[in-house]
Amino acid sequence: LETITITIKPSILPSFFYFCRDHIQSQFKFLMDITAIDYPEKKFRFVVVYHLLSVPYTMRLRVQTFVAETSPLLSITNIYSCAN
Repeated sequence: LETITITIKPSILPSFFYFCRDHIQSQFKFLMDITAIDYPEKKFRFVVVYHLLSVPYTMRLRVQTFVAETSPLLSITNIYSCAN
């Protein structure tokens, strides 16, 4: 499967995932996993990574966003219940 990686701003996280899930030409209906990487020396020390799957298009999407230690990240559990 082909995997595409995209980096987005944390503020657009929910709207971006709605688009990925609902748009007819993407159909990333499955959130496979969420993980994070910690870079303590950086200003935005956490990289949060989401992996999505589009079965109709046989494609994976890796979405990453960078957040600071004190910055909350918006939840996507109302978009993908398995994110809970």
